[in-house]
Amino acid sequence: MIDYLLLALFLPLLVCLFWFVELIFTSGETRGAKKHLSFFMICGLFSFLGGLLYFKGIFSVYAIIYVGILVLSMAQIPAFYLYLVSLTENSLGINTYYKHYALPFFSGVIVVYFHYTYISYEELISLIDNYFTPWKLNQKQKVTYYVDITLRNGFVLLGIFYLILIHLKVKGHFRKVLDYYLDAEPKKLSWITLSTALYLILVLIGGTLFNSQSNGIIYKNEIITSIPFLIMAMIFWYIGFLGNRQQLNVIPAVEMDTKSPFILTETLRKDLVNKIKQTIEKDKLYLDPDLCLPDLARKVGTNRYYLSKIINDEFGMNFNNFINQYRITEATELMKIPDSEYSLADIATKSGFNVYISFVRSFKRFEEQSPDKYKRKFKNGCFEK
Repeated sequence: MIDYLLLALFLPLLVCLFWFVELIFTSGETRGAKKHLSFFMICGLFSFLGGLLYFKGIFSVYAIIYVGILVLSMAQIPAFYLYLVSLTENSLGINTYYKHYALPFFSGVIVVYFHYTYISYEELISLIDNYFTPWKLNQKQKVTYYVDITLRNGFVLLGIFYLILIHLKVKGHFRKVLDYYLDAEPKKLSWITLSTALYLILVLIGGTLFNSQSNGIIYKNEIITSIPFLIMAMIFWYIGFLGNRQQLNVIPAVEMDTKSPFILTETLRKDLVNKIKQTIEKDKLYLDPDLCLPDLARKVGTNRYYLSKIINDEFGMNFNNFINQYRITEATELMKIPDSEYSLADIATKSGFNVYISFVRSFKRFEEQSPDKYKRKFKNGCFEK
């Protein structure tokens, strides 16, 4: 007879093992970042191994490796955060590792004391076996039990903290991308925030199902037990698949110390503003799909820090929106051509957009309507209200 619960428990473990092997032996410029993701996968593997041992009643092995399971489980989300950081920054200092892995390490020290010193091995096995019936435990076992519960709740709080940290990092990085690149959509890292949120939601659901049921009803229901593990397998596959494809997203350092005061006379400021507009409009630089901030800075004759600050201060927008407004103006002119055979995709390309979705979003931002709706207003050279 097929043991479906065993299959459900094994599946996420195998997914983590597959991506660990795939990522650890990778090469290329993303190798450093992928090592963090491979560590995330090995952490997940041990977490799921713990679930497999526990739910299949192999308590003797579970008790021996529990400290490793706990430490790696708590290190999992910090590892994912460091993967994100390594994608967006040139290097990580040793202090960064100390800071983010300190709590998992000290949690492991606490577990070592309570599981292997404070109570005996036999008491530990009994504690694990009676996890859903804590009233059967002796005093020392109850203390150890509540230490475990505290650490598990701490894991959830740690996850929420890192979810906020990841969200802020992704959002802040994308703002930098918009100040540097034009086609910023491919450089979005939103999937990392989404993955972390899905992971934590499932952890919270799993904690509610298993940790709050003192009578063990949920634990004994194989179908309910299997569902979180199957969903986790899909989440980890999603993370591994996108993480393996993800390219580095480092914004090059500025050409000067950004902490230096930005001092320009009013005359020089106006001259620079006029030169920016003339350079862009005369040569139609906005039609270059690969244009980036340093390219424009070189043509204007300044550095990208000054250029970015002028665009933000004088035009009230970032580099991305500043150039895309010219592109959208170009697109609307193309749409007004009588009997034009240009499709919207053609118009997007001829306006300088590499990514169609960037064209659609920029068009809605500046024209407050979709490009399709705008284009339909022009038929046979006539504007229809």
